Amino acid sequence: MSIGHGRPSLRFTVLPACSLCAGVVAQLLMPWLLPWSASVALLIGALIVGSAALVWRNQRALPVAAFFFGIALCAWHGHDALDQRLPSSMVDRMVTVQGRVDGLPESKSTGVRFILDVDSVLESTPEVSRALMGRRLQVHWWRGGQGMRPGERWQLRLRLRETRPSTNPGSPDRAALLLRSGLDGEAHVDTRTRAVRLGTAEGVDALRDAVSARVDQSVARVDAAGFVKALAVGDTRGISDSDWADLRRFGLTHLIAISGFHVGLVAGLGVVMVRAGWWFFPGLGRHMPRPQAAAIAALLVALAYAALAGFSLPTVRTVLMIAVVAALRWARVATSTSQTLIVAVTVIALVDPLALMAPGFWLSACGVAVLMWSIPGASSAWDWRVFLKAQWVASLGLLPISAFFFSQVPVLGPVANLVGIPWISLVVVPLSLAGVLLDPISHTAGAWAWLLAAGAMDLLWSGLLALPEAWSTLIWTPSSGVAGWVLAFAGVAIVLLPSGLPWRWLGLLLLTPLLIPSSTRPERGELLVRVFDLPQGEALLVQTATRNVLIGAGPEGQSGDPLVGPLLMASGVDQLDLLVVARRAAGHAGASRSVVQAFSPREVWLRPSKRQGADTCAKGQRWEADGVVLEVLHPAADTPLEGNDADCVMRLSNANSAFLLAADSGRWIAARVVREAQHLMQPQWIISGPGGAADWSAAFPKARSTVTRRPGPTAEKRLPEGTLRPDQKGAISLTMTSDGRVAWQGWRSRQSHWWDGNSP
Repeated sequence: MSIGHGRPSLRFTVLPACSLCAGVVAQLLMPWLLPWSASVALLIGALIVGSAALVWRNQRALPVAAFFFGIALCAWHGHDALDQRLPSSMVDRMVTVQGRVDGLPESKSTGVRFILDVDSVLESTPEVSRALMGRRLQVHWWRGGQGMRPGERWQLRLRLRETRPSTNPGSPDRAALLLRSGLDGEAHVDTRTRAVRLGTAEGVDALRDAVSARVDQSVARVDAAGFVKALAVGDTRGISDSDWADLRRFGLTHLIAISGFHVGLVAGLGVVMVRAGWWFFPGLGRHMPRPQAAAIAALLVALAYAALAGFSLPTVRTVLMIAVVAALRWARVATSTSQTLIVAVTVIALVDPLALMAPGFWLSACGVAVLMWSIPGASSAWDWRVFLKAQWVASLGLLPISAFFFSQVPVLGPVANLVGIPWISLVVVPLSLAGVLLDPISHTAGAWAWLLAAGAMDLLWSGLLALPEAWSTLIWTPSSGVAGWVLAFAGVAIVLLPSGLPWRWLGLLLLTPLLIPSSTRPERGELLVRVFDLPQGEALLVQTATRNVLIGAGPEGQSGDPLVGPLLMASGVDQLDLLVVARRAAGHAGASRSVVQAFSPREVWLRPSKRQGADTCAKGQRWEADGVVLEVLHPAADTPLEGNDADCVMRLSNANSAFLLAADSGRWIAARVVREAQHLMQPQWIISGPGGAADWSAAFPKARSTVTRRPGPTAEKRLPEGTLRPDQKGAISLTMTSDGRVAWQGWRSRQSHWWDGNSP
């Protein structure tokens, strides 16, 4: 059937496409992967049923077939991705490999992180060679690799690492990130052996690195030089961690680097150029109609710009969507905007189902859908009223998605985007690209374009940083249950209903569950102890009915923020009643000052030191709330202030049971505490560092043991049998009821996914 001027119409219903995506999402959310044989059988069966439904025009069977086809297709891709992952037998193995550096190496204070495409394995068995050949590894070179350039070939001695899944509430899922990035494993460079550079830099990434160096030479004195490199060639290495933190506060991270939005914008410039050419030279229309030429130009320009970004995943998705639109235009198929979006999303789900794991996919697809839903009849794209409405509509419509993926919502996001989107997209990005195009012709012209781009970005950035910090805070959204997210999406849909319905603003009330944690607080007389899994150091969150206590602050992140901060926010903690720094090592107390600034604890106990005296965290000190008592058993006044024996040992109890928090002190302190605390209730659980776990378990043989961090090889051999480890179970939650019973649960058991861990 045709519409309009005899153009064929696309017969495509919404329900099958949504069913296909729902099937993919269902498999992504399952804790287990559909078996390979079952996925192949289901895939074939869904194809047969779907083909029959199309032939017989059965509108009911087609969505069902599409749903199961999505499950089977995602399972197929999942098995393929897991087969490429390094097997668990390769973990901690030392191998010598040769490979090419892919992408731009990222230099940090701790060393260089880069992607290595392995093309040969030296001095190894055939089994190891088969397991590593052709793999893409995320490699970290500790305190080295500063001279590495993209596209070079290197010979390196690597220690292969385990891919660890999410182990804490609010922490990023490393295994999922590697999976959707197409990376097969992680490794460290062995700094004891000599690394050999085998070849010079070449390829598109080498070109990007050269352009980035030219930008540095041109605008090195301008603070916004890092932003220009990011927008010109997708090089974010010049953006500091503090800048990223500020971008998150302002809600502008999606505008930095070459994003899908910018690829679409540049593709639009290709359309404008074709229209201008066909307007000046009408005879070109005899050789090719203008709409088809514009579609091809948009696709070619988008491909070129995506190449500058190193074909990152957001740009590849956008190019794929533009290719779908170009194909429809070339075939002269009449489609509405909603049909085009549905076709593009369906094509992405068919080509790469794992792309639906990425937040960028949902932000871009849902952002367009929300705008079409709320502003269906915009008369002009340049209408300022439409532009203003689009900003708050997009910010509100994407709020549940941002909260789901990032657990935070920027307060100033809508206002900052109102200024930032047009300024960066229409001023900074064109000037940055003009510099890329002009630099090969004239270095001076290219440098001036980059200087103007840096000046424009610096003007925007200075204005944003001048705003009071209270205006640009982040609202952290604790982990809510499924019902909370469903209510939030329903509330947004109600608010975005057509105007004229005064009650629709009541939908905002349905967003309140996003601010309420899914887990309930303990009752009076009960307590919850959560032992977080940190890369080093330790942090324990103690929650009573109304109070929050943090024992150990953990280390600081690279941006200077405490690593434990997002974990506390995801647990529903926005203020601390007590902070106890039981140890003075950097891994345990390095972030104590940052924690004090972020969470404003009402009271702070510090481990005694020579500078501070021995009366800060001393024997006899006591804190009580909600029927729970925290008391210090050690150190005493005569305790030396050096070594682990000066760490704070505490007892956490209610009326019927107790925990012993033993830090890393050893057997002599354990014997002293047993001797001096015989009149106290014996603890049911001991929470200690791995070094002293064996000594404290021997002192209290009836108590179970939990360690706070990953033990070394020697300490691991001495751990008591049945010891709970956060590095294996995820964050350990110990719940003590008012009658003295204690139950525990590991975070991984609550948040298990089929992509966790290494393939067998």
